[in-house]
Formats: sequence, structure tokens, C-alpha cells
Amino acid sequence: MRIRVILFLILLICAFEIGLRFVGFRNAPLYYASDQYEYMYVPDQNRVRFGNHILVNEHSMRSAPLSQRDSVRILLIGDSVIDGGVMTTHDSLAASILESKLSDQFHQPIRVLNLAAKSWGPDNAAAFINKYGNFGASLICLIFSSHDAYDNMTFEPVVGISPDHPKQQYALAIVELFDRYLIPRYVDPIFNTKKKRQLSNETDESKPFNTGWKFFIDYCKQHNIELLVYLHAERGELMQTKYINDTIIHLLDKYDIPYILELNTGLEEKFYDDNIHFNELGQKHIANILYPELAKRVTFFYSSN
Repeated sequence: MRIRVILFLILLICAFEIGLRFVGFRNAPLYYASDQYEYMYVPDQNRVRFGNHILVNEHSMRSAPLSQRDSVRILLIGDSVIDGGVMTTHDSLAASILESKLSDQFHQPIRVLNLAAKSWGPDNAAAFINKYGNFGASLICLIFSSHDAYDNMTFEPVVGISPDHPKQQYALAIVELFDRYLIPRYVDPIFNTKKKRQLSNETDESKPFNTGWKFFIDYCKQHNIELLVYLHAERGELMQTKYINDTIIHLLDKYDIPYILELNTGLEEKFYDDNIHFNELGQKHIANILYPELAKRVTFFYSSN
């Protein structure tokens, strides 16, 4: 009888393990550490995680591979907002929507490349571009938030340490379920073993202004690339109907850089998953706002070449 119980439990655990793997556990997108831009996706990943398609190309972008057939390339650069996370499938990303709509309109392979990583700031992206170049982009569109005025790289080790930046898969899906989801959500708050990460509107203006903003202004001018900035609004800013600071706006005005203030685009609370990140409705909203701006610029690129 005892042996039967043990065998039943083993079979039950095995079935649970297989079920977890089937829905996407042990298949997280992986990261590597960098001494220049902190971290980025490991190149060439094609995964299904919780029913969502996560595609990472040879340059660590959440985009399809580059091709010599690409007619126009646009770099969409940002953080977790446009990265979308594992809960946003590839075709629902703002970059993917824009790429599809622009390619259909111009009957050419227009690429909107999604160069982003969670918690990146403009300086992370600047260091990446400084190392690898602009990939032949005709336009760079930065999508960041007002708090990214002071969100500087710290090079605090996170890859392989933070559950959000794994460098390898868990040995077992059951271990991942408990270590990455159940224990942090239900056990740690009881014993206060980890400090809860805050998603807030607070910013520390005593920190240096992020150098990435000026880098992209100078870089685009030097390489004759048009620069456009889309200033994302957090949910708290939507409630207050104003950004927590306007230092980025002042900088863009000073250098005559065109920008879009998301607060002025018919933003709605239903677009948010939390205080910062968008759901699929939010991704579609970004695409809808950027589409006429990008289409206008693509038309100009074709007419001038």
C-alpha cells in the first residue's frame, strides 16, 4: 500500500512537472551581463512562455532577424514598456504592429526594430548603440518615461541573481514555480525577507541627469538620423494629468527635438497592467499614436532617395 502511494505521488509530481513545462515554465527568455550596458537578451531566442511568443533576433532585439531586403529601418528604443515582457506575445508588441502596418502601406519590408530591455534607461541604450551601431536606421524613436531623466546605470549585478534576468533555465519547472512566483508572492511578504520593489512616481533629482539623452541628440545629428521622442506616462501621472518632472521636455525643446507627450494622446487607465507597464491595449495605443508620425517620415525617406 505504501509503495502504491509513493508511486502515485511520483506520477502526480511528474504529471505536474510536464504540465508546467507545457504552459511555458523552464522556457524563460535569457539574459547576459555586460560591463558597458549592464545586460541584454541572449541573441537568437524563439520561445513560447505562458502562451506568448517571445522572439529575439541575432542582435538581441524583440524582432524578427534583419534582412538585406529591409527597405527602411526604424529603431524603437526603450525599456520594459515597449519590451512588453513575457505576457505580451510578439504580434501584439507596438513595434510589431507598426512594422506590419507600415509594410502593408508601402508594400515594402519596413522594419520597426524593438531594441529594449526591462529597466533600461537612455544610457543603457546609448552604450549598446555606441558598441554595435545603428543597424542602418533612418529614424530613432526613444520611448521612455519622465523618471528616466535620472535613471542611471548602476551595474548592480542582476543577471542570474534577479528572477527577472535569468541566465539559464531552472532545472525543474516545479522549482521555478515556487522560487520565482509562489515564494516571492506569498512567503516573502509574511517574513519580510525581501524588500518589495516600488512602482511609484518618485524621482531623485539629486542624481545626475541621464547622459543617454544628450548622447542620442548628438549621435543622431552626427549620423544624419532623425530623432523622435515618445514620453510615456505612468498611471500615477495619468491620474494627476501631469508628468512628475519636465526636465526631459525642457531638454528636447532646447535642441528642437520633436516629441510626443503620451498624456496628450487620449490615454486611458485600461491600458495599464500596473503603475508603469502597458497591456496589449496599451501596446496598440502606442502603435496607433506613432503610426501617422512614422508613416509621414517613411514617405519622406522614399521621396528624398
